[in-house]
Amino acid sequence: DEMAKIEEEIENYILVKKMSSREGFGIMEDFINEVVADETVQKELWNVLQQRRPFRRFKDTVMTNKELSDAWFRYEASRYEVHVRETLGYEFDDEDEI
Repeated sequence: DEMAKIEEEIENYILVKKMSSREGFGIMEDFINEVVADETVQKELWNVLQQRRPFRRFKDTVMTNKELSDAWFRYEASRYEVHVRETLGYEFDDEDEI
C-alpha cells in the first residue's frame, strides 16, 4: 500500500542514495571507538569486523545486549540522519530536528 501511494505521488519524494558498504562499515568502526566503553566488548566487536559477513555478525553480537543494541540503533539512526541531510545539502546544527 505504501509503495502504491509513493508511486502515485512520486513528485513529492526525493530519492536519497543508500550509503556505500564502506560508509556503513565506517559507522560500525566509529561506534566501537566513540560509544562502546567496555574494552572486552570493543575487542569482541573489532574481532567481528575482521571476520566474514561483518555486518551480520556485528548486528548479531550487538543484539546480545539490550543496552548495547539500544545504543547502536540510536547511533546508527543519527548517522543516517546526517547522511540524508548532507545528501540533500541541508545545513544544520546539533539543535535542528527533521
